[in-house]
Amino acid sequence: MKTFKGIGVQLVLSFVVAICVSIILVSLGSLNKTRTAINGNTKVTSGQTLEAAQEGFTTYLKTLSQPVDLLTRKNEIKHLEDRGDIDTNVTAIKDSLVASVKVTNGAELAFFTTKTGLRVDGWTEINPDTGKTSNKGGLTRDVNDTNQSWYKACIGSKARNSIYSVFSDPYKDSKSGKTIFTVSQEIKYSDNSNYGAVGLNIDFSEVEDYVRTIPDFPEKGIMFRDVTSVMQDPEGLQLAINGLNDLVKDVDYDVVVGPESRGFIFGTPIAYVNHKAFVPVRKKGKLPCETVEATYDLEYGTATIEMHKDAIKPGQKVVIVDDLIATGGTTEAIIKLVEELGGKVVKVIFLMELAGLEGRKKLAGYDVDSVIIYPGK
Repeated sequence: MKTFKGIGVQLVLSFVVAICVSIILVSLGSLNKTRTAINGNTKVTSGQTLEAAQEGFTTYLKTLSQPVDLLTRKNEIKHLEDRGDIDTNVTAIKDSLVASVKVTNGAELAFFTTKTGLRVDGWTEINPDTGKTSNKGGLTRDVNDTNQSWYKACIGSKARNSIYSVFSDPYKDSKSGKTIFTVSQEIKYSDNSNYGAVGLNIDFSEVEDYVRTIPDFPEKGIMFRDVTSVMQDPEGLQLAINGLNDLVKDVDYDVVVGPESRGFIFGTPIAYVNHKAFVPVRKKGKLPCETVEATYDLEYGTATIEMHKDAIKPGQKVVIVDDLIATGGTTEAIIKLVEELGGKVVKVIFLMELAGLEGRKKLAGYDVDSVIIYPGK
């Protein structure tokens, strides 16, 4: 298998983090059927999945980079402040930005920002009544983008694999609430010093089309997405943790609770970096001391989870972390355990959400958030 290097790693593995989250929506049949499927011709490894996606990712990276690179070459952008009629320049720049949005799948907004505080944005809006698209945008003064991570990252960045732009980690857009990432590229003065940057904000959900999902594995009706390829790569794992941690940065809490087993993987780092306690939730019979338990329904039968009786103190504020919300049954049971011990659930976060399974309905009344919301099942 090829090894991903350079600028492609961040976005490729971000894609895989967000979409290839492990969902073995386990076994709609017996264990024997599952074993048969695994041993049969449908067997596909996570490595094969990631490798098969590489060519599509590389193409997509270049597709996103090209319009940004073209914007850096526009005369009206390069000379915004050294030409007499700044308003005329702004109009021309906005038109170029809007054009970039129109030709780029998933683009939410294009922008040009200078280190002197000028910023021009361009985007499109669809009138819900008429269905017509209109061009939006304009100039804003006294904007300081130089402290933004995407701005800092593109300064002095060199081309890698014919890709000149820099791709940010995914983050939550404060205006739209969507998870996006920014593709940015530096603009320089004639003396090679920094003048500003141009970029595109891309809706992160668009990357779903570039991830291979394995249908009918390990058994018919199951859509398989694998998280092990993310955990095996240091950059991919870091991106996953960063995306989750961003969801709790403004939350006041005392304890992180994570279920066996991927809740351990993603919950413990969140607790560590924020200096919080971590409490594991395990399958029945796995914890050594006195426990409380909750039973919930599965597709076939039931499952029971446990938590140590002294794990949560009355009044403690709790964040629940897991990799995936599907039907919401496991998380609902965890909430019952926390509340039985006197804790208060203040936030529930997931790396990925299968919105088609409507798991949020079971968690109504709680603050639920996901890094990526996948519309299907």
